[in-house]
Amino acid sequence: MILHALCEYYRRQEEELPPPGFERKAIPFVIVLDRDGRFVDIEDTRDGNNKRDKGRPFVVPQGVKRTSGVAANLLWDGLGYVLGVVSETRAAKLDAAKLEKEQERTREAHRVFIQRIHDVFPLPIDDDGVRAALAFLERGDFCEVFTHPLWPELNKTTESLSFRLDGDLQLICQREAVRQAVVATERDTATVRNRCLVSGNLDVIARLHPAIKGVRGAQSSGANLFSFNFTAACSHGKEQGQNAPVGEYAAFVYTTALNYLLRTDSSQKLLVGEDTFVFWAEKPDPAEELFADWLQPDPDDPARGVEAVRTLYEAPKTGVRPLNEDETRFFVLGLAPNNARLAVRLWNVSTVRELATNIRQHFDDLAIVRSPRDPEYLPL
Repeated sequence: MILHALCEYYRRQEEELPPPGFERKAIPFVIVLDRDGRFVDIEDTRDGNNKRDKGRPFVVPQGVKRTSGVAANLLWDGLGYVLGVVSETRAAKLDAAKLEKEQERTREAHRVFIQRIHDVFPLPIDDDGVRAALAFLERGDFCEVFTHPLWPELNKTTESLSFRLDGDLQLICQREAVRQAVVATERDTATVRNRCLVSGNLDVIARLHPAIKGVRGAQSSGANLFSFNFTAACSHGKEQGQNAPVGEYAAFVYTTALNYLLRTDSSQKLLVGEDTFVFWAEKPDPAEELFADWLQPDPDDPARGVEAVRTLYEAPKTGVRPLNEDETRFFVLGLAPNNARLAVRLWNVSTVRELATNIRQHFDDLAIVRSPRDPEYLPL
């Protein structure tokens, strides 16, 4: 039920969410190249207004699922993969012996990053952007990057970086040739198809599901709703995702929808204690915008919460259909961190009518005589 509802939400938001094979990723630094693969500049996509600003989000080829091995993303990745150097932040935490080992691993990661491009784009390469990125990487002369004014900041980041051709607006990994290559790879991953328990369709069963990010307290690299990493959790010799068969498409769709709801600037997310809650309706509904303001008003804008409660009470007077007559289904999912997994703390399916009635009853129960200087409605 949870996965099916998330898949329906993806279909509702399909124009805004990335297609299969892609994901939305914040990339703070972009290496700008000319068409011969020579370094031009480093572009900073951050706006500088927030210490937690991780840069502008881009739709990029979906990242690989990493455990302890070396595996590269296509034309975007971390500093070690892209430039083959250990970041200053990482190096400061290691002694000499561990640093040498880390440098060796990073050089291997860089080789794998280049090989991934060759694997997807066999010679001859027709696309100017892919050809420029490969020329830059295989030339291996990054001195101009290391002497750029932004290098000290780039050298400290743990976020990803990518490439752009000088004069283009899109990243190289967003070019049409890359999009077609990713789509072709998605189609050719496997031929054996089984029944997906979410969609009911025949599909390649996802062995590993994409990570869920944005749950407070969970690993920054992401955590899983489904994983099978010891024998007792497996049935009849099945491995990993075969124990709960979810098709590749459904796995991509539900994780993309959930990651969208959990994004940093989401208005459909609440943090309560150690738990992270997301909520959505089965179709566009005012309750999606009002729910967070009812339960957890912005301390910097308390008037907005008061206005949200007033909307709950006064909708009939304004000619808007009262929320307590709205039979649209409304979903609330509560998640908590549990090592590399996520625990489902709450799954509630109701209607906007039931939700509005209960919340209005709460405010009715709290109604007391107050000073005119006190807020009209006390927030939860």
